[in-house]
Amino acid sequence: MDALLLHGLGGGPADMDSLAQELATMGVACHAPCLPGHGTGWEAFVRSHWNQWSAAAHEAYAALAGQSPEPPLLAGYSLGGLLALDTLFWAREAGLPAPRCLLVFAAPLYWSSRPGRLGERALRWRLAWKAWRQPVEICSPRSEAARETAPWQGHERVVCWRHMAEIAHEQPRLRALLPACDVPVCYVQLWHDSSCPRRNAVEWICTASRRAETHVLRTVSRHGGHLPLSHRESRDEVVRIACNFVRAVLGS
Repeated sequence: MDALLLHGLGGGPADMDSLAQELATMGVACHAPCLPGHGTGWEAFVRSHWNQWSAAAHEAYAALAGQSPEPPLLAGYSLGGLLALDTLFWAREAGLPAPRCLLVFAAPLYWSSRPGRLGERALRWRLAWKAWRQPVEICSPRSEAARETAPWQGHERVVCWRHMAEIAHEQPRLRALLPACDVPVCYVQLWHDSSCPRRNAVEWICTASRRAETHVLRTVSRHGGHLPLSHRESRDEVVRIACNFVRAVLGS
């Protein structure tokens, strides 16, 4: 069996290493492509955009679905989780088999912790304004404590507000698709994730699937809230949850 693992914004295939290693022990062949604009300099990163990322995810899924009689697993972290959902419905329209299951980690269908369309609309306008006024912002590097708690490789100092605005534009469309998702879904995030409010944990299991579960894990350290697969306190538990879910799906 194959699995397509999609990494997060600004990161790379290493985002998915802990999951890939455990899936490999189960006999799953993991494929973690580097999304366009990632794995290179920051100039290429800020030039990349949603359409390129989604096209790359679609192409990778089509290649896996075409080389094996068994549908692949589909997993994604953060941006990769949103791309996984997008790819699921693209595959349906393209006449490709649906993935065996969907594993999603800290993928923000909402960025606002407050319910209501007004807050979401205001946030989209704010991000669009920031993307126009200051397309790229160079931030302070992560602290040594944060790096020790949740190791991560990527463009940690570069924030491309156009990227954020593009993702915010896609979020309503993806939320509208989710109720028609009929494949098994497992969603995991950390309690103190400031990039992905806890309301997302509820949203991700509002599907048509007969098997959907969500997990929100607590950690002692407040660092690395958006890095469940890298956080030293959570990564083993996150991987255990995901792999047990895969075993249950395959066993059924």
